[in-house]
Amino acid sequence: MGVTLDLRDVDKERVIRRFTSALPHYEDNAVAQHHIGERLIAILTARGRRQYNHVLEYGCGTGSFTRRLAQALDVERWTLNDLCPDCEKYVSVHPASFHAGPAESMSHDDTYDLIASASAFQWFADPRGVIRQAARLLRRNGVFLFNTFSSDNLPEIRTLTDRGLQYPTAAHLEEWLGESFSAVEMDEETIVLDFDSPREVLLHLKRTGVTATPENGDVWTPRRFDSFDKAYRERYSTPSGQVTLTYAPLYFLAERNDE
Repeated sequence: MGVTLDLRDVDKERVIRRFTSALPHYEDNAVAQHHIGERLIAILTARGRRQYNHVLEYGCGTGSFTRRLAQALDVERWTLNDLCPDCEKYVSVHPASFHAGPAESMSHDDTYDLIASASAFQWFADPRGVIRQAARLLRRNGVFLFNTFSSDNLPEIRTLTDRGLQYPTAAHLEEWLGESFSAVEMDEETIVLDFDSPREVLLHLKRTGVTATPENGDVWTPRRFDSFDKAYRERYSTPSGQVTLTYAPLYFLAERNDE
């Protein structure tokens, strides 16, 4: 029977170590994440609004999404958050304040016009609580823009390793957003990446912080990897001899326009 990791059971210290080690390699390997960031900005700018006084970003990482937002919007002030303290050195927008640690417990001295998060929401232990927090922190007509992933995310890894995160469903997320926001938009997508080998898939996951390394002392022995490699090629090969890795992002834009 597979192991589905509840978000409340995610070891934050392990996440910090994993993402910190991935930071130097992230930009060159985060193909799906870059696409997701661009899609989020397209969803946001399609509404026509470009000016935001104060923007909060959860999970700013290497600043890739931050820079894209800065290019697309006119922002007066930034507040950036990431679980990993090392992400502060990647901050390139100004004026900006950086806050390391869990987004759920960070303190705030202001409210915001936009709260945005790209490929980070899935790590929150209490997603419903984060949604409620975002609603409290947003000004009237403020926007909460984020993505997470569906249960169809990384099916190749989930099937062959019997491990994966337990994601809230789109229906649950829409319900929770509807409790705090007056307008909610949702979209979904499938992103299929091709790699030369299963080993390259694992390297990609490691270099983007989404490692497939088993926990609890279970390691990739040569025998275990050979079995994984064979099964991966048998199930997920393309006609050209490559193998696939599938991301399944869910996109949300919620607006607070109540009195």
